[in-house]
Amino acid sequence: MKINIIAGMAQNRVIGKNNTLPRHYSEDLQHFKKTTTGHIIVMGYNTYLSLGRPLPNRRNVVLSKEPMEGVEYYTSIPALMEQMKKEDVSEFFVI
Repeated sequence: MKINIIAGMAQNRVIGKNNTLPRHYSEDLQHFKKTTTGHIIVMGYNTYLSLGRPLPNRRNVVLSKEPMEGVEYYTSIPALMEQMKKEDVSEFFVI
């Protein structure tokens, strides 16, 4: 199974601050969309909240210690990995 990490990083190496992106470059966002569309994306609870909605045309999966209604979530990385193996998932993206 291939696990990809995709993130935009500012010059000072920040990838996020206060649940927002440190910068917005259209080219980066287009690359993110092109790269992750049609794939599984895995994110933390705060990232999910910051997005405001599931990203379209992707299977959105959230890691959260608390139950989440209407969202595919797992309470631990081992539980997530077990499910991905069960489904024979070939790759996913951590965002």
